[in-house]
Amino acid sequence: MRVLITGLNGYVAWYLLQNIPPEVEVAGTLRPGVTNTFKFPARSLDLEKDISSQLSNSPADAVIHTAALSSLAACEQNPRKAMRVNAQATGELARWCARNKVRMIYLSTDIVFDGEQAPYAPDDPPSPVNWYGKSKYAGEQHVLRECPERGTVIRLPLLLGPSPHKKNFTDWFLERARANREIPLFYDEVRTPLPTEEAAGKIWDCLLTGQRGVIHLAGKKSYNRMELGRKLALEYNVPGAKLKALSLKSASVPRPRDVRLKS
Repeated sequence: MRVLITGLNGYVAWYLLQNIPPEVEVAGTLRPGVTNTFKFPARSLDLEKDISSQLSNSPADAVIHTAALSSLAACEQNPRKAMRVNAQATGELARWCARNKVRMIYLSTDIVFDGEQAPYAPDDPPSPVNWYGKSKYAGEQHVLRECPERGTVIRLPLLLGPSPHKKNFTDWFLERARANREIPLFYDEVRTPLPTEEAAGKIWDCLLTGQRGVIHLAGKKSYNRMELGRKLALEYNVPGAKLKALSLKSASVPRPRDVRLKS
């Protein structure tokens, strides 16, 4: 099976590449201007321009669409860009997949929910409260409408694990803990976190078993950010981490308070 992974230089893609099934042959896309250092084909893909014209001569049996504008702050500051990259480009990719009879897996987020009626099942209606959630939900709708027979939406929870490319929650936490800096954490934001390596394995399983529709991946337990901070401090042996409890009311970007997912 030939699988095209968008956003090769991203966080989730890195974990997907560490767990490639033996029957899969990988190619991918990179942001414009990024040099291909991988041992397989990778082409430039600009999500702010028409997708289909950039993917000519890209043979694939399936696409895993990881590329996105994933910063909540960046999406809030530039809603138009968020909708272009996370929604419109996803729709163009979905149409390309449908036209070329290619499977599509779109990675979405628990942030599509408003946090008021958790836990959420895959068929619960989204109601996002920020532009990241709105743009990702719009992307979901494009996939399910444009590529109904071959499209899969996988909603991911908060993912845990260090990244070699881009600083994420775990990297940010450890950097501050090891520098003996204060670590502000929301005590009233609840998630069902999942190790990124485990999530990557489940994404490959979803692809290889042909699952369709909307799928939730989630950890078995839920934590607020403070609880999660204590867990990470123990796991990474930084017992003196200076955790500071904050309320979501102080957040600069609207955030849902409880987005526990049900598989």
